[in-house]
Amino acid sequence: MPVVAFGGPCLWQQHVLTALRRAGIGWRIVCTSTSLPAVQSAVEAGLGVSVLLEGNIRSESMKILGRADSLPDAPAADFGLFMREVAGA
Repeated sequence: MPVVAFGGPCLWQQHVLTALRRAGIGWRIVCTSTSLPAVQSAVEAGLGVSVLLEGNIRSESMKILGRADSLPDAPAADFGLFMREVAGA
C-alpha cells in the first residue's frame, strides 16, 4: 500500500503503520511532507493513502477507508487542552 506521510516523527502515524503490518498489509512510504496541504494534494493526486484528522479530509475529493476496504481500524486518539494559570490574567 503506498503511504503519503508527514515528514518528521509522528506517533499516530507509527501506530497506523504498525496496524497495517499486524494485518499483514505491506506498505511503503511514497511521499513525505511537513505541509498539510501538500499531503492532502498528494492523496488527491492518487499517490497513496494518508492518516489525517477528520477535519482535514476533503470530502469532495477524498474517501475514508476502513474495514469495508479490507483495512484494520485506525487507532483512536484522545486530545486534551492544558493550560497553566497566570497570576493577573
